[in-house]
Amino acid sequence: MSDTVSYDRSTIVGVFRDLEELVVSLDRIGSHVALEGLSPIEDARVLREFVDQWQLFRKLSHARSVLGDAFSRDPGPDGMDELERECETCRFWSAPRSGDSA
Repeated sequence: MSDTVSYDRSTIVGVFRDLEELVVSLDRIGSHVALEGLSPIEDARVLREFVDQWQLFRKLSHARSVLGDAFSRDPGPDGMDELERECETCRFWSAPRSGDSA
């Protein structure tokens, strides 16, 4: 496993531009919600529209795919590939269980 990876510049610029658009836009949405004093329902609507209209999931999935291509997909002795091993401690959102407080 090498500590250095190389990418075509145009590929990285494309991923960076997508991430820049998303991060700045989410920051602006947060500021808008705070300044306008939007209700939680209106806040959720604005965010949902942004996610849908700006194809947030497609862009993030593409960025993950581009970055993941730099790693071997061959399983090691533990049955995991490099990224699985690196992401073992990743935290993921899950729906609250019934009866859990927020």
